[in-house]
Amino acid sequence: MSSGIFNKKRPRYQLVAEELLQGIEDGSYAVGELLPSEAQLCEQHGVSRHTVRSAIRELAERGLLSAQPGVGTRIVSRKMGQYTQNMKEISDLAGYVEETTRRVLEQKSLRAADAEIPLPGDADDQWHMFEAVRQVVDEDVNIAWTQVFVLPQYAAVLSDVSENELVHSLIETRFGIRTTNLRQAIKAVACPAGAAQCLGLEPGDPALSVLREYVSEKDGVYEVSWSIHPPERFESKIELVLTLG
Repeated sequence: MSSGIFNKKRPRYQLVAEELLQGIEDGSYAVGELLPSEAQLCEQHGVSRHTVRSAIRELAERGLLSAQPGVGTRIVSRKMGQYTQNMKEISDLAGYVEETTRRVLEQKSLRAADAEIPLPGDADDQWHMFEAVRQVVDEDVNIAWTQVFVLPQYAAVLSDVSENELVHSLIETRFGIRTTNLRQAIKAVACPAGAAQCLGLEPGDPALSVLREYVSEKDGVYEVSWSIHPPERFESKIELVLTLG
């Protein structure tokens, strides 16, 4: 039996979660398939519906399951994966590079009007975009699907994105600009089809959208990044310092 993630003295729902985890790891429950219904799991494990739901929630928080109202609970990964991002300033994004890896899927140029998110400027303005997925280091679980847009004058840095360095850092180093502001917005969204395919979700499933705009004194917004995360695989923490007066 797979053990080590739960304490020896643990409630019944954790024992059920461990048994389900064993079934996922040994392939009894295949990635992409639905778990048996709650009623079936109750009968199989001799527990209440509340216990089954708690076990499912435990594994969902670890990135293995995705509960879909009206459909069931789908296995999305055989391995656990979650990323917690702690941010106090722009430089803290460097931790994201150290703790995750990036795989580029596509690069192209497009008009602002053709992007899936609103971009600054006019609808006919050209942007260069790459699409990628990120994983926690040493874990074969996608924690994010991302599109990054940069102004045409900085498109040359996209040839280096496979090196995993943050795009705004590449632009600052190569072109000598300084990022003065980072705007970030996090909200719940229905998962876009392209992201769903990469994250093991269904289009329209609940997901987290993280939108960032990088601002320089020279160009205003010169980079926009848009990431979609399964909600159980990403956590963002921000510390605010209060000034007493």
